[in-house]
Amino acid sequence: MMAIGWFLAPFKTKMIGPREIRYCAIDDFTDDIRSVGGAWDGTRIDDNTGIMLVRATQEILNKIKLGSDVAITSVEDPTPYWKSTKTSPISNKISNNRTIEDISKCLLDDKKWGELKALAESLAKESDQKGYIKIAKGDWAITAQLLVFLGKAGYGMDKISTGTFPTTGVLDTFDRADSVTTIGGNWTILKVFVGSTDYGISTNQAYNPDGGCYTSLYYNLSTYGADSEAYMTLGTVPGDVADSIDLHVRVTSPGGSFDSYDLCIDLDNPPEDWEIYEITDGTGAALAGGTTTQAIANGYKVGLEVIGNVITGYVNTGSAWAAVLSKSDATLTTAGYLGMYGTANTIWRYNDFGGGTVVAAGGVPIAIYKKYYDYRRAQ
Repeated sequence: MMAIGWFLAPFKTKMIGPREIRYCAIDDFTDDIRSVGGAWDGTRIDDNTGIMLVRATQEILNKIKLGSDVAITSVEDPTPYWKSTKTSPISNKISNNRTIEDISKCLLDDKKWGELKALAESLAKESDQKGYIKIAKGDWAITAQLLVFLGKAGYGMDKISTGTFPTTGVLDTFDRADSVTTIGGNWTILKVFVGSTDYGISTNQAYNPDGGCYTSLYYNLSTYGADSEAYMTLGTVPGDVADSIDLHVRVTSPGGSFDSYDLCIDLDNPPEDWEIYEITDGTGAALAGGTTTQAIANGYKVGLEVIGNVITGYVNTGSAWAAVLSKSDATLTTAGYLGMYGTANTIWRYNDFGGGTVVAAGGVPIAIYKKYYDYRRAQ
């Protein structure tokens, strides 16, 4: 039997390579929460505090109440503490917070989780019989969770999907002459964390020619719609290093104080941890829910998509795309550029960078909260 608990929790910091990342103290209990089949979600309501909802056993909730190396406060009703907006202490930019209703919707209770699991099992059986089935997009925050659940069970988007990912083509194949000074005119440095070097080209792949430089770049030919996606092929993975592989969407204000959503694949201590960050004013904050483990290897493809408030990470291990993790956030809402980050390690290689404005999938919107036998698939 699972229980639900609301908490006020501070944010802590950790280093991913040269970058300082803020994360909610509830993440200190992610392993405990997931060990009992639980989950957590929430929103950052100001620069240092989050309202978080945890679904776990009462034993785990009691453990969280004791805090980690920082105090965590249990609350019966989060409403008095919720704020509709937060203000950046650096730029004074004002952004929206997720609502209590949205947090509650995305963290399913036992009944709704059971219905989602039953729906997934029903779809898996139908896929086994038919090979491929297309489902309606429905409430995307819930449908994305369904696709993650199915992906972890081995049912990628070649078997069950709302259409396809990605919906757009390759923007840069990197098929051009080798260079140790530039990746090409369609790319601009987004932010240099350490050093000052652009990427380069080696045997028709992007790479970092300077082992002491940590840089993000963005594709400068166009901004893309608020609903956007980015993806690339991992030509060579550098292995166990204290840094990450990253993709950016909704990039605005390029420079030291840029904003974006960021898929971060932490290379330290494989199998790799996947996380989604909200980057504001050049500083990243991990979205609620903790990390997900997904191994990567040479030749794999990775992708990031944002639709409305839902940000989803994808992997293609060689046969088909599958959803790996999905989180919600209301901070960044506008169109922007696409980008990528490469470590200071000179071994890595990226290939076939693509993306753009998401092409809407077909299907009649439905409420996925309904029991699976009420579910109507897109025709």
